[in-house]
Amino acid sequence: MKLSIITKAKGGWDFHFEATEEEARKILTGSVGEQIELDGDREVITLDRYSIGHWMKQGEGSTYESLVTSNVKSQIRKMLTEGAWDEE
Repeated sequence: MKLSIITKAKGGWDFHFEATEEEARKILTGSVGEQIELDGDREVITLDRYSIGHWMKQGEGSTYESLVTSNVKSQIRKMLTEGAWDEE
């Protein structure tokens, strides 16, 4: 089951993406430079020390958002602790 992870972009605005529990755990434990596919090759997270890149194909183009790594990981940890993915 995919859930929305609501986090902050580097520009300060709210941003969300959806991930399964397995994908969320990969984001927490992945190495710098690792890419995690969220929707095949249509949506990809790229891990970095201070920012997480979110790339998504849309029609003929694509979008890219730089997210704050510490905020993304904090939100995922909170969701895991609260058992968010347990409610299927």
